[in-house]
Amino acid sequence: THAGRFKMIPVVSRAEHHRGISGRITTAMENGKLEEMAGEQLAPDTSAVMMCGNPQMLDDVEAMLNARGMRKHKRSEAGHYVVERYW
Repeated sequence: THAGRFKMIPVVSRAEHHRGISGRITTAMENGKLEEMAGEQLAPDTSAVMMCGNPQMLDDVEAMLNARGMRKHKRSEAGHYVVERYW
């Protein structure tokens, strides 16, 4: 029912990736590579972000999303991104 609305772009920081982005996600957000590959602008009215990984990366990306006017999803309030912390 929602064909074409989901785009997954792998971001691998320590190896080459032939169908995704090689390097840090923060760099791909800063230089526009992430949005270029997605063919979409990362914005509150059009984007939902799911992230997991290194705690410092999560903090950095969360700050970048907040600067774009996006909010963390909470049980009591819908937001634009969710964070899964493993350690």
